[in-house]
Amino acid sequence: MKSTLMLLITLLLAFTVNAQRGGNKEKLHQEKVNYLKERLNLTADQEKEFFVIYEEYNKRRHDLRIEMSQNKLGLRKTELSDNEAKKIIDRELDIKFKMVNLEKEYVDKYYKVLSPNQIIELYKADDDFNKIMMKRLREHQGKDPRGGR
Repeated sequence: MKSTLMLLITLLLAFTVNAQRGGNKEKLHQEKVNYLKERLNLTADQEKEFFVIYEEYNKRRHDLRIEMSQNKLGLRKTELSDNEAKKIIDRELDIKFKMVNLEKEYVDKYYKVLSPNQIIELYKADDDFNKIMMKRLREHQGKDPRGGR
């Protein structure tokens, strides 16, 4: 579960960075919204409520991922005192704890809008969408800008 979460975080960061560089952030966002709408088979009422919650969750999760990345910068130092190392470790664990609590908090919010099966489908759809985007990214990176490979 932990490795899956870390992989998902890494993929989402990669997609965010790639989308921002290409100026396609809005396009990517809309593509994901459409993908989730279709996969979750949302009613009009569910759609309105769900995406408010989902966007809020993603913003908060993104902020925690940034914190995690900033904390990992401390690992780049060639020499750390035991005290510095302990602070980095404690901070890492604190952020991971916050991420788990955030997920629990938002699953409770999702339950107010979605069925348990739709929540499971959300997890699957998020994962599938990220795989599709990674494949697209790999294909795009593998192409020669002059038209060849």
